[in-house]
Amino acid sequence: MPKGARLVTAISISANNKYIVAADASEKIFAHIFKIDGSKNPIADVQIGQKVVHMNFHPVNDNRFATAGAKHMSICEFDGAKTIKKQAGTGTTESQCSAAWINNQKFSDDIITGGNDGKLYHWTNNKLNGKAVDNSKGPIQSVAARESKLGELILAGGNDKTITVYKFEGKLAKLWSLAVDAAPRSLDLHNEILLMALKNGSIVEMPMTADGKGTPNTVMTSHCDGELWACECITFEDGSMRLITSSDDGRILAYDPLTRKVLAEGDVTVAAKADEDDGKKKKKKKAKSKGSAKGGASTQAKTAAIEQCRSIAYDHSLKHLAVANNLGHVTIRVVDWELVDAGDENGLNKIKATLFKAVKGAEWIEAMHYSPCGKSLAVGSHDNTIYVADTKTYKKIRKLTGHSSFITSLDWSDDSKYLRTNCGAYELLFFNMSQPAKKERDPSGASNTVKTIWED
Repeated sequence: MPKGARLVTAISISANNKYIVAADASEKIFAHIFKIDGSKNPIADVQIGQKVVHMNFHPVNDNRFATAGAKHMSICEFDGAKTIKKQAGTGTTESQCSAAWINNQKFSDDIITGGNDGKLYHWTNNKLNGKAVDNSKGPIQSVAARESKLGELILAGGNDKTITVYKFEGKLAKLWSLAVDAAPRSLDLHNEILLMALKNGSIVEMPMTADGKGTPNTVMTSHCDGELWACECITFEDGSMRLITSSDDGRILAYDPLTRKVLAEGDVTVAAKADEDDGKKKKKKKAKSKGSAKGGASTQAKTAAIEQCRSIAYDHSLKHLAVANNLGHVTIRVVDWELVDAGDENGLNKIKATLFKAVKGAEWIEAMHYSPCGKSLAVGSHDNTIYVADTKTYKKIRKLTGHSSFITSLDWSDDSKYLRTNCGAYELLFFNMSQPAKKERDPSGASNTVKTIWED
């Protein structure tokens, strides 16, 4: 991109793979055309003047593309040499979120856009063709035009977690609408299979039918907000594996690595006052505030600090999963793998104890690890302290001090007698975990007679 472009906000490839067009975020906002088999420099530019969030080349004409974005829709014509002419859409100043050309060449000048107001707009060239169609509550996140056995179909994904399908024969005729788990950010149709990329990180496929009653199949699920901070790989005695991850989005996901699918989803914010033997489903505790609390790790996520996971740890013998959030609280869960494999969220949400909730000014936790013997859980806090909890009740907690900065990692020796820790000041300390615990030199060093094998 040219100097001053800042970043790419939208991109599209022409039908015959001849050109790439990209919109920038410069002060005046330009669209740049590049020749795919040409140089790295653009061969033509046109000023759009408004933020572009989506671009789409014509399905047949390599020299024609549309832009959609803040308070505009425009159609641009490239002369094949150096000039791009822009025609701004007339008839509305509503911001447009997505644009799709009609594939049927009987309507080669027609385009459908999804508005920020939840309406679908039909354009012929740059002029509105008829009245906008109410589609969803809130912005339309995605629009696609695809040919099907049912005819020319328009797929629209709403911010209200719906997908709506229309048949197009000169105008939009609604076929059906379906509620999905999250807003569809991208849509496609191939071989009569509808593909949806949802805002919650899931990819879902569903057979296309005239009544919308095809059975959805979730191909993939992932985290969807902020950063992924926690990952634990678990190997069972029979050689099978499970992967547990958690992130800023408030979800705990258990994967089967072989099938690459999520088995069950837990909740970082599940109520933490449950008794050990209470098998009832707990109410989810939703936070009202947004963003991380003072002292928590910075994040761009829209979730609250209590929902943002920062570290997890798992113990095989106890089947305990420790989950630390961005407030410095740790919930201890008893994992029921039969429920997890059956897709039941209760397999990850049964609370045994909550740690540090009563601590005033608790700092967030970046590192946790269970001892190989299963008797202790070491928790490294951003208050420069390591806390070691007795896993029998989690009520007896020892403090290990000596670091001058926040704890970034820790590791147990195989015999659970030593703990080594690192911090933000790059200090590597070793603790003899006898009663009381004390700092020592590296027990695996040449100057020490104690032979130590570390777990990680």
